[in-house]
Amino acid sequence: MACGVCLAKFGWLFELQDRSFSELYDRGFHWRRTHLEPDLQLCFEACQQGRIRGGRVRSVTAQLCYVMGDIHESNEAPKAAIKWYSRAIALEPTDSAAWREIGTCQTDMGEYRKARASFVKALALDPCDEWASRELAELTTAPPGPRYRKSDVCWAAAEALAVAQPRRALRTLSGARSTRATLWRACAHAARSDTAGLLDQLQRLARSKVQGIFLLPQLWHFLPLPTWRDVAFWRCLSAIALDPNSVPADHDHLPVRASYELPAAERVALQIRSLGSTHQPGMQASDEPGA
Repeated sequence: MACGVCLAKFGWLFELQDRSFSELYDRGFHWRRTHLEPDLQLCFEACQQGRIRGGRVRSVTAQLCYVMGDIHESNEAPKAAIKWYSRAIALEPTDSAAWREIGTCQTDMGEYRKARASFVKALALDPCDEWASRELAELTTAPPGPRYRKSDVCWAAAEALAVAQPRRALRTLSGARSTRATLWRACAHAARSDTAGLLDQLQRLARSKVQGIFLLPQLWHFLPLPTWRDVAFWRCLSAIALDPNSVPADHDHLPVRASYELPAAERVALQIRSLGSTHQPGMQASDEPGA
């Protein structure tokens, strides 16, 4: 039976169990770090220590640990993802999907022996898992090159952001001049709620004259809500030669629900117009999605 005090504290987590990954991901980094992650960490520890014994509580906690793994994997932080997938398995040992995702992360890091073992465990729990079966077959016949390498400063920055260390991410990226590194620096500034630093990185991209820049999907995750409401951010985007699919059209934060058929530049223009007459400078940083 679950501890009443724990249920009173963590009960709100039950409201998230039926939410999709995209719903939780779109709430953003700041909500995740200040709301979801601290309580989920405490709830996981309570389950591990036997202070929460309710099967449903353990199941929901395991489900949300899996989602946290998905979030970090989507943010190109496979080490952080493995930590949360492993927590899901600690609470639900029969979670084949978590073993499969661990195998995918290990493959991306070039840890092929570990990846094979993880896929084998996934298939032992769910022999019908076609994804795990396909991944295991590819590792056996033609292992892909690692997606992440030790020399990749952007990967190191992503792992730093996964543990809420944007200053370390910025130090890691110091001196890197690629478009990808500039975008990850923008993410780090966004994680710090440093709009000026973020705009500086986007202005660098605008001055670079590089065509077809695809903004990292992670940028939208790290971006604080006050910046979404800052017309200066959208005007800065309008100066960048964006990839047509680079700006989300149906993000929860967008007051204008544009069609994905519109080019990125037009979506940005719509957002600028929508904010132009309602822009409220000095928005509080605590005004976050889900807060």
